[in-house]
Parts: sequence; structure tokens; C-alpha cells
Amino acid sequence: STTAFSAEGKWHKRGINIGGLFFHDQVGDGQFKTVELTGAISKQFVLEGNQLISAGVSFGLNYRQLNGNKLYFDDQFDGLVFNPAIATSEVIQSDSRTNGTLAIGGVYCRKINTTDVLTAGLAAFNLNSPNQGFYQVKIARDRRLNLFVQLEKQLRPSWTALPGLSVNFHGEYR
Repeated sequence: STTAFSAEGKWHKRGINIGGLFFHDQVGDGQFKTVELTGAISKQFVLEGNQLISAGVSFGLNYRQLNGNKLYFDDQFDGLVFNPAIATSEVIQSDSRTNGTLAIGGVYCRKINTTDVLTAGLAAFNLNSPNQGFYQVKIARDRRLNLFVQLEKQLRPSWTALPGLSVNFHGEYR
């Protein structure tokens, strides 16, 4: 089961945005749980010529837990049926890990005319490559890079087109 909540607010006078995210996921017989709390803050800077730049930073805490007592193994089969009361020879213990994560990003926005806007941005996540591994095994969380560009083009007074392109690089994935 997965639950997520997020919220964002803007302090217009200061050009400051703040946001937060709560994420909870639990899966499988071992009740593998992930909980993430993230907060973000950004500042907007107005430039000349109908342009602005926003820069932001995000900090998060990630908690992961595995309940080894809830797992079942082949050696708990008694010859006729599966019997969870039979002790297993597997050495799986419950474990948990908490780590922090850091992200930064920026957005450039240019008002082309009274109705059309060009927006481009760049964000980098997991800059500190936090360890996700259990049992003294280091498994670094891959860094992620996101690039995007979007054009807001008014076609008629009540019609606007929003073509855009987003590219993500996450470890070996593209």
C-alpha cells in the first residue's frame, strides 16, 4: 500500500516558495516499508526584460525497514504442508536504515509577449548518494538529473498549447 501527500505555498512579497512531501509505502510478506519526509524552499529573482530565475534546495529523510520475522522459507514445509511454526535455518533479521537526501534545482522563465511564456529548468536529486543497503552492505541511491523545457503558447483567448520536453537520467536509466 502506498500513500503520499504534498503541499506547496508561496510568499508573494518575498518571492519565496516552500513545500513538503510525505511518502509511505509498505509491500510484501516482510512488510518492507519506506517512509520519506522532504521539505523544499526556493527563491524567485526577477530579471530585466520579462525574465525570472528561481533557485531551490530540498532536504529529505528516508527511512526503510524490513521485518524478517514475517518472511517464510522453503524449510518450513514439513513434507505435507507449509507450517510457519517450524523454525527456519535462514538468518534474516529485522533491520532498518535512516538516511538523508539532498536536491537542488533552478528554473528560467521568459515572457515572450503578453500571452506566451518559455520555461526551462534543471534539477539534481540524491546528490549525496545515500546508502539504501541493509546488513553492512552499501547500496548507493543513484543520483537523478532532470532537464525540461516548456512553451506556453496562446492559440486563441480560451485555448493555450503547452508543448514540452522532459529528460531524466537516473543511474543507468534514461
